Amino acid sequence: MNGSRRWSNLQLLGWLSFFGWIIWKEYDQYYLAELQADILLSGFLLLALVFVAGALAPAGCGCDHAAPPAGNGFLRAVETTGHFLPMILFLLVGATSLSLKDSGAGDGAIKVLMPDVTQDEQELPDLAAVPPGQYLGVTLIDLYSSNHYDADAPVELVGRLHHLTPEDGKRLATDAGGPAPRTLLYRFAMACCAADSAPLPLVLEGQGPDEAVAKSGIWVRIRGRTQVFREDPKLLALRVEHWQEVPEPARPFLNWLRTVD
Repeated sequence: MNGSRRWSNLQLLGWLSFFGWIIWKEYDQYYLAELQADILLSGFLLLALVFVAGALAPAGCGCDHAAPPAGNGFLRAVETTGHFLPMILFLLVGATSLSLKDSGAGDGAIKVLMPDVTQDEQELPDLAAVPPGQYLGVTLIDLYSSNHYDADAPVELVGRLHHLTPEDGKRLATDAGGPAPRTLLYRFAMACCAADSAPLPLVLEGQGPDEAVAKSGIWVRIRGRTQVFREDPKLLALRVEHWQEVPEPARPFLNWLRTVD
């Protein structure tokens, strides 16, 4: 194998290792929207095909370029090392952690990327037809993508707890003109990947998890009835009727771009 081709294959191997590790460990399901995960897999397969073709190409196929000048090996090694840096940093530092942005959940800011696209109006459930004691399984994106669930909707959803500081609670109460909330339920919602995600919070009222028995950051399944806590910018609340701690979902990030027509 020509020396130049060998360096090129090593560089491809760096990216194959990086993409392959993400796919094998299923980090793509954790940190990427579904469409981006498909693109990652397609890119990995394409690079693998190029790598195999380069490794199997005969030395006399006529596709070799002129050999690099003497003394160039060190520079090529440095260049090739750069192609392994993403894999090295990923192993040393790890992927973006949800806890890095927990502080942003307490300000009550809502970042609605694609309003009114989650469901067509004819597909929204009839709230009046929900039997007593039953709840509709929804996500925070469902709640903020339509006004359908704003008033007394019986819903069940999964999210993380965040207990507000007294200062954050008073600030939200001032903005809304009501009593100071103590706890939020939230999840991060992304359009592309974890890097562009922002929290979607929901104020918990009634018999919600108390800080004495449920720490911030745990995952819970909450059942209750919705109401508007603040009109502008919109912030919803849930009168909690039941809650329980649950394991972290396989896909902790919600995805605004769940379907592509």
